[in-house]
Amino acid sequence: MKKTMILVFTSILLFSGSAVSAKTIHSFSDQTTIYDYIVSESYSKNGAKVAVIGSSVARGKGASHPMFSWFRLLEKEVRERHLPHKKKLSFHNFAKSGYTLNMLLKDGTVEKLVKSEPDLVMIETGVVNSYQYHQSIKETEQAIEKTVDKIKKASPDTKIQFLSPNPTTVLYNGKIDNKRNHSYQDYLKATEQYIKENEWSYIDIYRPMAKRMADGSFELKDTLADGVHPNNIGYYIWFQVMNEYFNKPIPW
Repeated sequence: MKKTMILVFTSILLFSGSAVSAKTIHSFSDQTTIYDYIVSESYSKNGAKVAVIGSSVARGKGASHPMFSWFRLLEKEVRERHLPHKKKLSFHNFAKSGYTLNMLLKDGTVEKLVKSEPDLVMIETGVVNSYQYHQSIKETEQAIEKTVDKIKKASPDTKIQFLSPNPTTVLYNGKIDNKRNHSYQDYLKATEQYIKENEWSYIDIYRPMAKRMADGSFELKDTLADGVHPNNIGYYIWFQVMNEYFNKPIPW
């Protein structure tokens, strides 16, 4: 749906005796960015709540410190460049190392995320683990759908942003294909197509990261801690991809 109005932040104070409440009214133009959306939510009573869920690369495994993960770099960008007036903002990480979305559904982590009532949820698809655990592509797609359903049923206004994991040198026992005869790239392509067919917003992290590495004369191995998880360099490149996307008009 086209956004036709200009982004407006209006705080209306409603007085009732000594009680004061604030209501934020905001609308969006075709040029409103994802950063603008987060800022607008920060003016609401509960502030802006941003969450991520996914696997270890969403958690930040491989970074020398959590502050160097793409998620914390993104939070730093929002706080320092987009919210200089210290409005309410919280970033919550529900990702778990070694987990697929199916596993996050089964162990109640998705439910915990839903209860946190985020304004924006970033879902890293976790297909590195789908590949390594030989999960069928159909099961992976069904987990994506169930995750969206849980979030939307509990909070219809929550915005959902999918993203792929990063380039890796991951192999199954030295082979490209796993026991289902699928490569890591098969999972990447299938889930991207499935998400886009359902008209959910998707950020391809894989290809832009690979391009930035090539442009910067980095070899893939120089950006990885262990063949799968990015190191500080890799996560900074990931953040650059996210930052570029968050400066584009909102996709919802």
